[in-house]
Amino acid sequence: MVATVRAAVCLCLWLLVCQVRGSYIPQRMNKTIQNLLKHYKISDDQRYDGKPVFSKKLPINKTETKMVYIGGVLEKYEELIGHMLSELPTPRPQTATDQQHLTSAFTPGVGTNTEAGVGDNVRVELKYLLSKIKELKRHHYEEEGKVAKELFSLKKIQMNDIVTQSKALGNLQWWYDEASTLKKQQQIQRQRRRRRRQARRVKTHPRA
Repeated sequence: MVATVRAAVCLCLWLLVCQVRGSYIPQRMNKTIQNLLKHYKISDDQRYDGKPVFSKKLPINKTETKMVYIGGVLEKYEELIGHMLSELPTPRPQTATDQQHLTSAFTPGVGTNTEAGVGDNVRVELKYLLSKIKELKRHHYEEEGKVAKELFSLKKIQMNDIVTQSKALGNLQWWYDEASTLKKQQQIQRQRRRRRRQARRVKTHPRA
């Protein structure tokens, strides 16, 4: 069980490196992840077993839909790293030497796998990743994250509970109508965009 959790954690960290295009990843973030991968070490067989924690092969073409999914992935990363932090031992009082190690954790070319303060280094590095994820969510995925939370809550519905079944049936008409209305609105918006594009083409290239 411990090995499975460790494999999942390590793979998640590796996926975090690849989740966003490399040009958007700060050098400090990349170095931090590489340091953490040394701590959460797994074998190549575990890492490349063909079972990713978050699938990248999505049957999705629309950017808006992809953003909802990625918002859910970021939500899970936030939850996962929070759990990883809770598993670390209670921090001990810091010494001047420990503080020096913590500072070097983010200095390119300086290792963090020293005897003193290793757990503290991991804590600082995880908190840094957590802050970057929260920052990305806050600026670009706030609405998508809220939608993802609601989607996750759907998985907790008790299917074998008669109260749930009856209440769901009572609400089905509203949900069915809402779904149909949204689809119709989407079609109308597409038609309007198509007409605007056609109008611009006619205006730009008038007939002789």
